[in-house]
Amino acid sequence: ATGFRGTVRLSSTDGAATLGPDYAFTAGDAGAHAFTVTLATAGSHTVTVRSTLLPSITGFATTTVA
Repeated sequence: ATGFRGTVRLSSTDGAATLGPDYAFTAGDAGAHAFTVTLATAGSHTVTVRSTLLPSITGFATTTVA
């Protein structure tokens, strides 16, 4: 969503994860931004980034922590 201008919130299936604060996209972001997340619990986890106003604007990544 290269034209997206809105705020997103991160969530994770790892209840002990450290997630960044909400992020407000600007025109300069062109729909892309790098987020720092620290997962703390072993196993498979999903991190989701979702618009606070448009739930259809959602992205996610799944990874495994050893």
